[in-house]
Amino acid sequence: MICMRNMSFTVIGHQQINYLNLSMNSINRVLIAGGTGFIGTSLKNYLENQGYEVGVLTRNRNATAPNIFYWNPATNEFDHHAFAYADFVINLAGENIAAKKWTGERKKQILDSRLQAADCLASNFLSAGFKPKKMISASAIGYYGQQTTNEIFTETSAPGTDFVAQTVQAWENVQDVFENLQIPVTRIRIGIVLSQKGGALPKMTVPVRFGIGSAIGSGKQYMPWISLRDLLHIFHFVLENEFPGEVFNAVSPVHIINRDFYRELARALKKPFFFPNIPAWLLKLILGEMSGLLLEGSRVSSEKLIKEGFIFEDIELYRTLVKEFDETSNP
Repeated sequence: MICMRNMSFTVIGHQQINYLNLSMNSINRVLIAGGTGFIGTSLKNYLENQGYEVGVLTRNRNATAPNIFYWNPATNEFDHHAFAYADFVINLAGENIAAKKWTGERKKQILDSRLQAADCLASNFLSAGFKPKKMISASAIGYYGQQTTNEIFTETSAPGTDFVAQTVQAWENVQDVFENLQIPVTRIRIGIVLSQKGGALPKMTVPVRFGIGSAIGSGKQYMPWISLRDLLHIFHFVLENEFPGEVFNAVSPVHIINRDFYRELARALKKPFFFPNIPAWLLKLILGEMSGLLLEGSRVSSEKLIKEGFIFEDIELYRTLVKEFDETSNP
């Protein structure tokens, strides 16, 4: 049984579209939902370089490029011309979990943005009688909870119980609606993405560039990271292979704790690293519950991906950071 919170929908543009012909003519075409963020933009460019034709869903009504299509998951508006690019669909949509301090309303926005995006896609697939060949959904390593232990979490480990873990579980569970439509789904649990283009790294580098970098809290929490380059390769790897119903952790195979991460970051930027740790109590005072994102971190395994044949390019953190900063300063 297919269950969606809002089955009403708005079709934008011409309603009489031959979806069968679109599907037959759209060889190597990918539609990215949430494709205007730094990961989505990078993924679009990367896949185009690999020979794919890529369409992007955006909430910007003023976008005019021929491969950019308007949607609004909150109101279930969707331009069905986007199906021309939907042989494969990659869903990255969702509010940035660390962009603002968590309030009750902010938590609701974070969760709803993920659930509404999946519902909007599924309800419009259903109404149009359209079925992509494959669905790839972003997820997060926050699934395992904000906890620091020596346990190595794999894709079969139990989920955590905090807000982030519960949000990620709901995010993954809502993808079942596509499987109910007989659309194969693969979920990718993404770690801390290292890129100067966006995400956490530009914020991390600010104090280090000023020579006042230091570890956070105990400094013993793990930081399951992945280079943007390897993350793009993982999406491509999953696109090119069949993994229906599978879940993969997208993290570097090398585990590192916060103190060592910041030491390597300082070394890559040729800056000192001697300041005392930022006290946990201060972050808790400023950020409240959200401080757990910084103060806790789990060891997460990517062994499953490796066993499937994926080869990581960026394994050593220091070399990865140096390469990232060199590419940014010398594009």
